[in-house]
Amino acid sequence: MNSEKDVAEWLTKAGEDLEAATVLYEKAIFGLAAFHCQQTVEKALKAVYASRFDEVRRTHELVFLSGKVSLPPELLQSCERLNAFFLNPRYPGFREEVSHDDAKLALEDARKVFGWAKTILSKG
Repeated sequence: MNSEKDVAEWLTKAGEDLEAATVLYEKAIFGLAAFHCQQTVEKALKAVYASRFDEVRRTHELVFLSGKVSLPPELLQSCERLNAFFLNPRYPGFREEVSHDDAKLALEDARKVFGWAKTILSKG
């Protein structure tokens, strides 16, 4: 069983990714900012998953994870959008450049899902 410490570590790492995304966005490094937004949500969902199950799934698929943790439907679109940023911004040839608007929306999505995860985990 995952301990409270494991859950807290997942959430801490998610928060660090959100902070990194914010700094990168402010420096106009939009591709990596979007990647860290995806990582924020992946780790936040894994924190919730770890609080409920005996394992943490080894996946980067946000929609899959969101279904396992009963993410509210209004946040599912955030996961769908952020999925694209796991590989695409980090490697050439996968996708067009991430725009300012893409990164801004990614940050908004990450903040919403991270906030949801913190709320869920604070309820125990």
